[in-house]
Amino acid sequence: MANTGFTTRVNGVDTDLINIFAPLSGTKLTYNTNYVTSDGKDFRDIFEPYVAGDATANPTNFTTLVTNQEKDLNVVFGIPYIPPPYPIASNVMTGLGTPIQLSIYGKNVIVTNQNTSVYYSTNYGQTFTRAPSAPSVSSGSYALSFYGTNAIITYNGSSNTGGVHTSSNSGANWTKRMNLSTFETYCSIYENYAMIAIGTTIIYLSNDYGVSWNTISITSAKFTSCAISYDSTTNKYIAVCCSLETVPSMYYCTNFTGLSSSTTFTKGTTNIYAGLQNGISLVGRNGIALTNGTSPYSGLWYTNNGGQTWSKSVNYSTVNSFYNCSLSATGLGIAWKNDGSNAQYITRDYGVTWTTATIFPSISLAFALYNNTLVSAKVSGGIVYWGTYT
Repeated sequence: MANTGFTTRVNGVDTDLINIFAPLSGTKLTYNTNYVTSDGKDFRDIFEPYVAGDATANPTNFTTLVTNQEKDLNVVFGIPYIPPPYPIASNVMTGLGTPIQLSIYGKNVIVTNQNTSVYYSTNYGQTFTRAPSAPSVSSGSYALSFYGTNAIITYNGSSNTGGVHTSSNSGANWTKRMNLSTFETYCSIYENYAMIAIGTTIIYLSNDYGVSWNTISITSAKFTSCAISYDSTTNKYIAVCCSLETVPSMYYCTNFTGLSSSTTFTKGTTNIYAGLQNGISLVGRNGIALTNGTSPYSGLWYTNNGGQTWSKSVNYSTVNSFYNCSLSATGLGIAWKNDGSNAQYITRDYGVTWTTATIFPSISLAFALYNNTLVSAKVSGGIVYWGTYT
């Protein structure tokens, strides 16, 4: 456990957090505090039952600001997740089929596949259970987003055969919320806010975890990849969305409310082709985007102002054929090329610079990370890899 240097007010006195949580006894935290947060939660309950190296422990949802970036308190204190290397999940059913979408939050993982099934895991993807109430789609074409215990799945269809399902218990049970008539769906959820783009001028908005929806429309747009986050600098919820117009453009929202009456998107000045299913990943004001297009849209991109402007990464600015990316609150990010090379790229500075790395033995379409915990799926055999990366 590392000394962070961060303090909190205890009876009007600055007290180092390390002293509140110290000492460590073996691998388990022992506490000398009865302090509570403003909403009445005991600090011991926030971290309990988090045991260093314990795969069954629950990471905290509480964050702190570190150089204006939100970081999970477990990361601040250096409490490790599951150690490397990346073992193959022990009980993956053959019915997992061909994983196509994957999302992780804490130790909970949801996977959709091209064999029209949805699976969930409560132990980082070591074992999976099929969700019986999840939608079954003949094309197997899902979009998936996951935050906390809430998740949304959108799926393609025509003549209202497509739709939206939500889950409030980490993917175990699903409820259909509305029909969609589209062959393209893209979605994002952050806390109670959610957004769906369907490859047209329309964006669907929700402020109740995806239970109900309303829409906004922007002339000439063709919205695709999208993301929602929280900007601690402005204390506003923000969102970004790519539009594949004649000149591909990024749109941004500086005050996302989930309501059509008050949520507005502005067309940014940066032209970027981020039209893939997972082409954007946003954490706070920081975000990464990738493209499989050619110059001038090729390469890896980053933003540090909530998507209002984007810059090409310092290196790999001309590489194309990227397919998927994921960014975490620690600054760690991953990008992957879908060109048969299985080329994997990693950033530790929110996308400004990248290096090549063999992060997983194989990545096939689906991977995601939560802080330093990573999960990846291999199409052949439906194998899932899990572990940590630093």
